[in-house]
Amino acid sequence: MKKIDNIRNSQTSRQAKKDSKRIKKEKSNRRRSPAFKAFVMVLKVLVVLFIATVIAMAAWVYTKIDFSFGDDFTTFDMRLSSTIYCKNEYGQYEEYEQFKSSEKRIWVDIENVPENMQKAFVAIEDQRFYQHRGMDLKRTLGAVINVFVKGDSSYGGSTITQQLVKNITNDNERTTERKIREITRSLVLETKMGKDEILEMYMNSIYLSQGVHGVQAAANLYFDKDVSELTLAECACIAGITQYPTTYDPIINPKNNKKKQLVVLAKMLELGFITEAEYNDATSEELVFANVENKENDDVSDDNQSYFADYIFEQAKADLMEEFGYTDQFAENLLYNGGLKIYSTIDKNIQSIMENYYENPANFPKLGRSDAPQSAMVIIEPSKGELKGIVGGTGKKEGLRVLNRATQSKRQPGSSIKPVSVYAPALEENIINLSSYIGNAKITIGSWTPKNSNGKYTGPVTLKNAVAYSYNIPAINVLRALTVDKSFEYMKEKLHFESLVDSIERNGKEYSDKTLASLALGGLTDGVTPLEMTAAYSALANGGVYVEPSSYTKIFDREDNLFFERKPNKNKAFSEETAFLTQQLLKNVTKYGTAAGSTIGENDTCGKTGTTDDNKDKWFIGFTPYYCAGVWFGYDKPQVISTGSNPSVTIWKNIMKEIHKELEAKQFEIPSGIVKAKVCPYTGLYESSYAATEYANKKFLTGYCGGKNHSKYIGWTNGSSYSSSSSKTNKTTKKNSNNETKTDKSDKASSSTTEKNSSNSTQDSDTTTGEGNTKNGTAHPSGGNNTGDSHSSQPPVPTDIPHTTATTTAAVQQ
Repeated sequence: MKKIDNIRNSQTSRQAKKDSKRIKKEKSNRRRSPAFKAFVMVLKVLVVLFIATVIAMAAWVYTKIDFSFGDDFTTFDMRLSSTIYCKNEYGQYEEYEQFKSSEKRIWVDIENVPENMQKAFVAIEDQRFYQHRGMDLKRTLGAVINVFVKGDSSYGGSTITQQLVKNITNDNERTTERKIREITRSLVLETKMGKDEILEMYMNSIYLSQGVHGVQAAANLYFDKDVSELTLAECACIAGITQYPTTYDPIINPKNNKKKQLVVLAKMLELGFITEAEYNDATSEELVFANVENKENDDVSDDNQSYFADYIFEQAKADLMEEFGYTDQFAENLLYNGGLKIYSTIDKNIQSIMENYYENPANFPKLGRSDAPQSAMVIIEPSKGELKGIVGGTGKKEGLRVLNRATQSKRQPGSSIKPVSVYAPALEENIINLSSYIGNAKITIGSWTPKNSNGKYTGPVTLKNAVAYSYNIPAINVLRALTVDKSFEYMKEKLHFESLVDSIERNGKEYSDKTLASLALGGLTDGVTPLEMTAAYSALANGGVYVEPSSYTKIFDREDNLFFERKPNKNKAFSEETAFLTQQLLKNVTKYGTAAGSTIGENDTCGKTGTTDDNKDKWFIGFTPYYCAGVWFGYDKPQVISTGSNPSVTIWKNIMKEIHKELEAKQFEIPSGIVKAKVCPYTGLYESSYAATEYANKKFLTGYCGGKNHSKYIGWTNGSSYSSSSSKTNKTTKKNSNNETKTDKSDKASSSTTEKNSSNSTQDSDTTTGEGNTKNGTAHPSGGNNTGDSHSSQPPVPTDIPHTTATTTAAVQQ
């Protein structure tokens, strides 16, 4: 019996071993089977997803994503035009203009979009669009697998909602964090907008090549039809452009577009969106495209809008992009179609006066060329930085958002730059005062020999006349004492000249505006805009405070909820005292200087002319206690202006007189820190004997001169030295002299660039209205060459003499 049991146990053991081997073999086979491999793959994916989820949660916290996305634009009705409002003469807001869009950007309601167009986008871009809630899990898993398993990031995992988020925001980083933000924003957006609303906004914002945004504009351009009239084949053609607009552009790459159109139609058939008969008809239809070239110039509506409205549009778009992170395209859509209410700073009366003047060709000189010269003007209320009028060209404005020379064209400023780049900063730094004498003798810096506009030189001139007659040599001498670095700092940091170039390489050459020719004579790398110049002068009219120019104050939605408030940046560029002293210098320009006879009634009137040495750009920037205005005159493609006078002065004077006609005469207030005193032209200290009484900054009058410890006047040429006639002590004067070597080194280092810039633009300036012209009242050199080491008896006699009334009139008539 035991033997039988042993045999049975042995057989059982052998069977068990056989079963074990069989099971192992089956397990091994299962591991090699596709089903098992798929299981392992899924397991890997789940692990990856778990890790991705952890990363996503961490990123969510890190990037501070909240649930407010969409709140700032989902309340807008994208079917309404935005309206600009302005104050009337009673101080009440009234409608001024509405933003008008070009044909290349037209909003269309979803009910007017063919169902085939809607289905075509869903089929090719997001086939489960109506099932998911912002993120398609299957497509996202596919994208994750490709990235983490295959290392391929080309798999498209974005839904239509995600693409809309991308079209709205400027969040374009190619990072995991950015993708997570996009997904979470999409999930949030789907809780605030319905599917039709999302699809409508998507179809109106998608880029479809040829500068076209949205299906309505695409239908107009490619087929010369309203979108509602498109056939199935045409709908598939447009929907196929989306992924790679240039590659699938039906005009540029018709073969590629045809292939993509067939893919779209096939997908629509697969998903049951169309029947086989519809598919066959669409694939065999021959598309007839409109002549796109003939439509290039037909991209604006028949109605125009003012230059002011154009600038509001540009400024508001930039603000919305910065504040909310919108894309350029979405910000434009919102401004065109969001039903916004924009409260502008425009003064209708001022704008009307400017437009009427600029639209009349009789107001501008005939220069004997086939192409007419151009001009632009900006008017600002200095205390608030509010723009009151903008005109960007002569003649009647034709077209929407055409070239606005007042805000977009950069031109060489010539001598109009001197007050803001040289004289005001030098007054602020106590390098000069109103009693100062400035050297006007011939100088050579490196290989550069600048000259006055008439090619003549004199002995030392008073600061007042150096500015009034726009001498070049004194401006250079003062700038050397100030240093180009300090001047550039004032211009860039305090007066916000964004056009200035610190250092840039172009075509293998280095360019910089940190040169004497650039900052003393206005020979800049790129130039400046009339708006920049007018804003800088406004600081001089506003007690030294720079206020960023604004064309509007607030934006409201259609339900009158405040959407955005513009709070312009402001900063102290100069002290009140410096601003006032600079005003005194600039008043002489309009009384007896290069813009003689340009005073506006009994108002304090300050200003400065500017003419490039090649006579291609003419400027006048001036202000009263009410308004600051800047005018540029020249050709779009720089050409010599063959007129003896400066047309900018005439334009400025005529328009400003009309604007001030009903205003009570007003003068600038004298700051508490300003006193009238006899000031030594060498030390800037109180002088008890010969000195003339001038306005002075009390802060710098720290004692009496006594005829001792005099520094040489700025630009002293008996030797190589120059220094300051400031109120600084002997110790400070010595420091300035020590800095001279450093300044000269800087001058030499930039001499090649200086010469290059000056030859291209403004080595000399203001040659056409008597600026620096001896025949208009400036005496020839006649001695007065005292070095200024000491003046125990008296200082050198200035060789510049103010114009008489008769001479002034003659200068203006020229």
